[in-house]
This record gives sequence, structure tokens and C-alpha cells, in this order.
Amino acid sequence: MSPPQVPGSLSVRLTPLGWITLAEGVALCLVPAWQSAPLAAAGGIAMLAAVGAARLLAPRALARVQAAWELPRAAYAGAETTLAARLTLASAAPPVTLWAWDPRARTPREVARIDRGGDSGLAVRWSQRFPGRGAIHLPGLELACQQPLGLVEARGPAGTDCTLIVLPSIGRVRAGLRTRLSEWFAGLAVASEPGNDDLGRLRAWAPGDPRSRIHWRASARHQQLLVAERHAPAARRLAIAVDPHAPPAVFERLVAAAATVVDDLDRRGWELSVHHGQSPRGLAGARDRLLESLALCRPGGAPLDEVVPRGTPCLALLADTTAAPEGQPPPLIVRDDELPRLIHLPRRLGGRP
Repeated sequence: MSPPQVPGSLSVRLTPLGWITLAEGVALCLVPAWQSAPLAAAGGIAMLAAVGAARLLAPRALARVQAAWELPRAAYAGAETTLAARLTLASAAPPVTLWAWDPRARTPREVARIDRGGDSGLAVRWSQRFPGRGAIHLPGLELACQQPLGLVEARGPAGTDCTLIVLPSIGRVRAGLRTRLSEWFAGLAVASEPGNDDLGRLRAWAPGDPRSRIHWRASARHQQLLVAERHAPAARRLAIAVDPHAPPAVFERLVAAAATVVDDLDRRGWELSVHHGQSPRGLAGARDRLLESLALCRPGGAPLDEVVPRGTPCLALLADTTAAPEGQPPPLIVRDDELPRLIHLPRRLGGRP
């Protein structure tokens, strides 16, 4: 039996065996109309009664099973993702099949067959690819049961809907971009500023050390001037801006490039923020928060001049025809036609669904 196109309320339908049983039962009940065959009529009535009983009992059997989504910690557009469901089965639960929404086919598909009961926490897992980034609505899971007798199939929802944020595709930063960033930062005045992140070590003050780097509390305790050194210089703060008015296909490449840079630099200890048309002032934070912002962004919104921040080092990812924005310090411009040399991106980049 093919699944319904949209998950919904409980539905009950005859299986192929059920249709055969129903047709034979009706035929046997009609035999006495021209022949004296009481046994045939009794058999027909028994078949019709079996179909009716299965019609009543199948939904009750389905009620003995519950299911709920267990979403992955992270899902990336175009990549294999493991989805899971947690099933609770009563001791008398019949065999059931689990159906889950397939975002690629836009229809439910069978993901598991469960033939044992009495398991209070059965985990079912399957692989899924999401064609695009963004907030993906996942309708509630469905359960189907053909017991008892296998004459009728009952199918109905077994949990609530949920939303999964599918992150942009992640590629790999090439050495050329790292070299370009290093050379660009070397020319910025902010490159020599002290850091403001975790304390690395204390050392004795030396002539030329700025007054702002003296750790006064430690100096008082040790009766000498001590300078605080940080793990990372403040120059490792970077804003990443995406051209908000790039053509849709180009925009998706720029978003994937921005996500790849975020993933790479975050692992290297950089302080990052992302800027796009829906967040012109920028969003700073941990890697997952930045990737979620990129997952939900779309073309349009604020103009580029508002998206590229001033007073902060910025990597601006632009379409080939977009005019370079002004800024102080001047942003590092990377255009769409340069991406193959600087960032290795997955071949297939899904857009917003």
C-alpha cells in the first residue's frame, strides 16, 4: 500500500488480502440466491465478520505504540544526516511500520519495521539528506499496523511536528585564503593591539610594553610589574559579510563560503561575527549560533553599505558585479569567481526550501 502524501489523522483501509476476503465473502453470501448452499453462506458471513473485526481492532492495536522525533545535534545541507525516533511499545503491541517525512521526495517514506513489543525505549535510526539549508518543518511521525489478521491497515500520527535548522554546506578553506588573510592582517593597525580573551601567561614588564597590558593585581602581589599575555591577539577578531543582493545561485555559494570560513576560523580560536541582509549589525557568538544565522538568511534586506561594518576587520564575500564597499579599515574583498581558488565547496549547494 502506498503511503499518503501528507501525514494527518488516523486512516483505515483494506489491504490487498482484505479486498480479496471482502470480495469472496460477498460472493459466498450471494450463492444461496440460486443454489442451496448454507455452508457457503456461513463461510461468507465469517469472512465479512473477519473484515469488520479487523476494521475495529487495527486502530486499537496501533494505539499501543508511541513515537517521537529525536533530532540530531547538527544537520548540514546536502550531507548524510542520521535521524532518529524513540518508540514506546506496550507488551502486547503488534508489529508496526514507522513512516517519516522525506524532505527530498516531499512525502512520507517507510524507515523501519518493528516486530517486538514491551520495549520502553526503542531507538530507530535512518539516514537522510536535506536538499537545502534553513528551517525544515518535519511533520509528526506516522505508524502503520495491519494486525490482527492482516486484512486492514491502520495508519495514523504518532507524535508532534518539529522544526530542524539545517546548516549551510561546509567546505574546506584552502591555503591561499589563509595566506591572504595573514598578509591583510599584517597591514592593519589593529594587529598589534592586546587581546581580550583568556589569559595566557604573566611575564616581567619590559621597556616598550604598553601600560594597558600591566596586570596590576598580580604586580602588587609579586611586588614587581607584570604584563599579561593573551592566547590570541585582538586582531583575530573578524566580521564576515555576505553580499545581500547577489543573484540567488551566487548567494548560496557565498553563504556556504561564509559558513566554511566560520567553521575553520572558529576552530583556530578567532572571535567572529556574521553580517547579512537580515542581520546588518552582525551576530557574534559561538560557531553553532553563527551557522544558524547563515542557515536562515536569504537574499535581500539591508544594503551592502550597512552590512559591511566600519571600524572592524571584515571579510566581505561579494558577487562579481558588486561594487566594493568602503570601510575603515578597508574590508578584505573575496568575489564569487575567486572562491574555487580560496575555498573548496561541495559540488551541490542546496538553497532555501
